[in-house]
Amino acid sequence: MSLPNGRYYILYDADREARHVFRAPAEDLSLLPKRIFALPRGVRGHNWKLENKGGGVVDLEADGAPTGVTPRRTDDGPYAFLIIELARTIGWKIEKAEGGDDRGYIITTNDGELAWTVTDRAAGIRGNVIGLEPKDGSPRQVFLFVKDSNSYGGYDDGDGDDDYFPSRAIRKPAHREKEHVPQSRFGSKRNGRGRNFCD
Repeated sequence: MSLPNGRYYILYDADREARHVFRAPAEDLSLLPKRIFALPRGVRGHNWKLENKGGGVVDLEADGAPTGVTPRRTDDGPYAFLIIELARTIGWKIEKAEGGDDRGYIITTNDGELAWTVTDRAAGIRGNVIGLEPKDGSPRQVFLFVKDSNSYGGYDDGDGDDDYFPSRAIRKPAHREKEHVPQSRFGSKRNGRGRNFCD
């Protein structure tokens, strides 16, 4: 069963902490591939863009960067590639996990042999490194896919900047809450009229 296209949060919940899975909040400024982590508890990752490519293969993009494995070794990954030419393969297969949460999935390489796994390698404030290990269906390989509630039936590309930031909800002011009125360059507006400082 394949997930529909859209934006999702990927969570790791085997330790009952619902940790976000994403790139590190602070990365170096190089264009080298970026590691994927199970972020520490309380650190929120951005949403992922999931796009079905056919044949059961999906692209997972983190902040606009497709994920895949490096050419060095087939078990070296997953990485987010800022330069696609550095990747060996782009794309993954997503399989429903046995039992447990109905949102639980296993993310595997295209051949289905290796799966994303939360390793014991701690990366300090970044959390635990996500690596590729032989697929065994253990809880360390099960990830929850939670649809982003701000993703309106697709990729939500309306404002152009959401490849870098999560979508923002549009909301109305709550009861007795004043609506924000933007300031003009001459001061705040009152009663629908701007202040006139030249009179």
